[in-house]
Amino acid sequence: MNGWLFTIPFICAGLGWAIHRLALAGVFYPVQPRSFLGLRIQGLLPRRQAQLATQVAQAAAAFMPDAAALEAIMANPAHFQKIMPVIEEQIDHFLRVKLKQAMPVVGMFVGDKTIGQLKAVFVTELEQIFPTVMKNYAAGLAGEFDIKRLIGEKLLAIPPETLVEQVQKAMKKELSALQRLGLISGFFTGTLAVLLAWWSSH
Repeated sequence: MNGWLFTIPFICAGLGWAIHRLALAGVFYPVQPRSFLGLRIQGLLPRRQAQLATQVAQAAAAFMPDAAALEAIMANPAHFQKIMPVIEEQIDHFLRVKLKQAMPVVGMFVGDKTIGQLKAVFVTELEQIFPTVMKNYAAGLAGEFDIKRLIGEKLLAIPPETLVEQVQKAMKKELSALQRLGLISGFFTGTLAVLLAWWSSH
């Protein structure tokens, strides 16, 4: 067997690595459109950024609660109970400090017992109106914001250079593994070719 046949696995390994590297480069580069022999050339990722933004936005919006679900979540009395301590603290501060500062004469007649009674009245009233207020707020919020549109616009606003950089950084290990795969597969292909040549010569 000719000695040069033993170089075939290494040549094929180099070719496999180069082909994989070129294919991966075509996914990202060129970032901006370029013209070559009348053809418009651009990396697959930046070229499909608009389509990618639309699909990601649709997928994200599918997992977001709709208007009815959002209203139910925000009108849930359990949420009011969670913020009750903060509300009571603010009411107490208003009755003990701000009311006396704004109306000193009235503040002179407001003691702990009166403060407790007023606070109980305010909290009870808030408990009753909280679901209605939050339901109306949620309905207005859902009508005002188009989640799919907002996500799509944010993704589309990412500069292509930044998109390519971030994807490469996030997939650094995977991209390196693909290049090694080209190297290994090329080597084994070359080895198989050498073995077949040796077998056919005998």
